[in-house]
Amino acid sequence: MSIVDEFGYRLPLSVASATVDAGNGNLILSFRDGTGLSLAGHGRHDAELLNALLGNGATHAQLMALAGDETDQYVPGFLRFLALRQALEWFFGPPEQPLCHLQSYSGTYCPMLIALPAAALRLPLSRFVSLRRHGDAAILDNPEVHARLTVAPAGIKLLDGLFDPVAGQETNNPFRGFLSCAGFLESPQPEPPARAAWEFHDLQFHDATRQALGLRPIAKHDRLAGTYPKPSPEKPVMSSNRIVLPAPADRSSPPFAQVLAARRSIRRPASQPLRLDDLSTLLWQCFRAADVPGRPDVRLWRPVPAGGAIHGLEYYLGIRRCDGLESGFYHYREQEHALYRLPSRPVLEERLYRTAAGAMGETETPPDCVVVMASRHPLLAREYEGIAYRLALLQAGVAMQTLYLVATALGLAPCANGTGDSALFEALTGLSPFEETAIAEFALSGGPEADEENKESR
Repeated sequence: MSIVDEFGYRLPLSVASATVDAGNGNLILSFRDGTGLSLAGHGRHDAELLNALLGNGATHAQLMALAGDETDQYVPGFLRFLALRQALEWFFGPPEQPLCHLQSYSGTYCPMLIALPAAALRLPLSRFVSLRRHGDAAILDNPEVHARLTVAPAGIKLLDGLFDPVAGQETNNPFRGFLSCAGFLESPQPEPPARAAWEFHDLQFHDATRQALGLRPIAKHDRLAGTYPKPSPEKPVMSSNRIVLPAPADRSSPPFAQVLAARRSIRRPASQPLRLDDLSTLLWQCFRAADVPGRPDVRLWRPVPAGGAIHGLEYYLGIRRCDGLESGFYHYREQEHALYRLPSRPVLEERLYRTAAGAMGETETPPDCVVVMASRHPLLAREYEGIAYRLALLQAGVAMQTLYLVATALGLAPCANGTGDSALFEALTGLSPFEETAIAEFALSGGPEADEENKESR
């Protein structure tokens, strides 16, 4: 069967009806949720094409037959008009039971059936495309073109040979032609340097959590409502070994502009260790939690901002040396301004310090303290759909800058870590990574003023 008999188009299934206004010629799309969309008319075959695209849709050959002598320009223009307004989907296979369908999350995506050279059909799948299971179907996401291909159970065999095609048979495979037209195969042109700089996971994450002139399902919405109870905003205490921190020091701070100008990443600890009073003051100024009088919910105010004031980050301290505090691994309870010491695991704790030192390029002396920021992902995911992990990373970023500025004002040695070990955090706490996982680390040591050999960078 030719590709023109299997490459098809349809209005989104969310469209309940599509008509042409007899008065002004506008296209009127009515959606099943009660909303509607009015688009300027395109030409004299609008009604026939809309009727063909509604419901199951129509193949490329069927649409071309409808337009008669206006085929060359009219049909592609009409389809492009709908696609750029996200009012069009694509499918492969018979309209009554397509083997797969293609959806766009972008107002810039408009694949069209075009004649392809044989060489184009031999190209491999784009290196940015991912394949995963969704129920009985399979999903291929392509962040480069902001599109998703859902393969129905009846079409799973289409994937046979997709990653390891049989030599000589690629050009006889209409599905590969569909993928090529949809932008799911690699380009025959050399890869530009800017594209080569993007790794698979970076582009996947970037595209999945951003709008692309389109209607990606990103919203403040609880997609699990009625299925599972929401987690409590307040995390239970993690041990009975409670250490009440001293009151924060009442000291004057340098002007804000001066602190900003003085901020540095200081990787090597000074000869004198971190002091407990400095640590207490830093935690208080960065992360303390306080009630807000008159607030109708249970959320507490904190100095660092968070999406929707949902503070899904927990702060842990790996203490290697601190004057006034035993070495160990602690959880900070902001609402109590207290530390709770977790069971001692010296080998894992030493590994935490060495990992932080390695992240800073230091092989000699680990930092005095490692602040581990852990995300309670379910807390954010029950409030925001599609961007929960992104919000956690954004909150970690502002927490890092807050740590930098407060540490600088206190005369301490701060340095953000570019990477860390989440499995190590899991071993130290015994927590499931689905409940809570480490997403950022920050090194902190005593004041650097007495050690001129300290390495600095901006």
